[in-house]
Amino acid sequence: MTAEDKKQLLRKLHQVKDIVDKIWALQYSEKRGGLATYPVDFNKDEFLKQAGSNPELLSPYTVIKKKGDEYIAVSYADEYRREIDKICRLLDEAALSVKSKEKDLAKYLSSLSTNLAEQNYEQLEVEFVNYDGWTNVNLGAFETYEDHELGIKKSFQFMLTHKYSGASNFYTRNLKKLAENIAVTLPGELSGSIISKGNIKIDFVNVATMGGRFKLYPVSTVSYPNSKQLADKYGSKINILMNTISNRVTSFLLLGKKYLYDKSSVELDKLMRGYLLMMVLHQVFDTSVRYDGVEKRLGRYYDMVRETSSFMLTVQTSLNYLAKGWISSEELDYIMNALILFGIDSIRKRDRGVAYKGYADGFAMFFNYMIKTGGIKVREGQLDYKCTGDVCNLNLFLPVIMRVYSKGAEEDVQQLLGKYGGYDKLDAFLT
Repeated sequence: MTAEDKKQLLRKLHQVKDIVDKIWALQYSEKRGGLATYPVDFNKDEFLKQAGSNPELLSPYTVIKKKGDEYIAVSYADEYRREIDKICRLLDEAALSVKSKEKDLAKYLSSLSTNLAEQNYEQLEVEFVNYDGWTNVNLGAFETYEDHELGIKKSFQFMLTHKYSGASNFYTRNLKKLAENIAVTLPGELSGSIISKGNIKIDFVNVATMGGRFKLYPVSTVSYPNSKQLADKYGSKINILMNTISNRVTSFLLLGKKYLYDKSSVELDKLMRGYLLMMVLHQVFDTSVRYDGVEKRLGRYYDMVRETSSFMLTVQTSLNYLAKGWISSEELDYIMNALILFGIDSIRKRDRGVAYKGYADGFAMFFNYMIKTGGIKVREGQLDYKCTGDVCNLNLFLPVIMRVYSKGAEEDVQQLLGKYGGYDKLDAFLT
């Protein structure tokens, strides 16, 4: 492809992003702080009662409306028909423009158009996993973070990425090796459970543009598919978004100097190394650790519990890697600092949207639990902790959250939040 060919292609893909933004504007209500896919006078109990005889109400891909006292499901394909038709037309035009020069890319873009038109969102996730090219499009309705009512309705998102050309051996070899050798034995009563990685691909990319729900929460990694069944069948792909990570780690440097008692590892290159290690492990667990029926069991708390569990599994795995000699004690320190700072950052930004709030609620439980049990101490308004192969209590919250994730229900999460949740003690110094 010539430079002009790429320019024309990317212009069309940026236009797709603009239309996804229009769908997102219809889906999300800033005033309500979540998805506007339910009526303003939504009654959860009555809705679930009606859903017993109308399962379409519980589809992740429907907007809920009311006709009198009756709840009605309108498919995304119908509700956003005008916007979806425009997106499909642009994707088809983009595919045609590269058909003679990049057949695989043309086929990929055509498949995105077809599956979006047919509302086959899970296949869009599969296409994302399978395609490997110089550019990639993450397009569809995949995540439930913004559904604060039931945690089932999925938001539209768009991301255009390009391959990252500056990947060193640390990225391409070391991180992939760690991700490909995961095996965790869960503690306590869950000790019989072994979690092992599946077929996981890791790509290092730069973000060209984000749209849809990503406007609310600019992520630094993405991983798909979300479904355990799809991941078992097709494997998973993790995109490490290098340019957004660089921006976030730079902000972590300031947080580390302010909130970490031990500042010996608060340096940009060390935080970058720790953040990359932490997020790769977290995303591996996020894609590979799934329990059948967990979305229904945990409802609107599903994303929060899943993300928190993945972070706690990252702590345990890092300790295992240290014992095996796969990472150094310094790298363990980098990972733990990155995890602590990620939690602090989430808590400080919790009022920016439902996605931030989910992370924040999980980390608030973790911090409160660790402070209560002495694993983390507050000294002079800063967090002080030790985490080495011999002394590390940061993994003590793992069995607590994993019991809920593996077999708990909404009421179990509410009990856990009642016991360890809340921000009063944390806000006293995280200002």
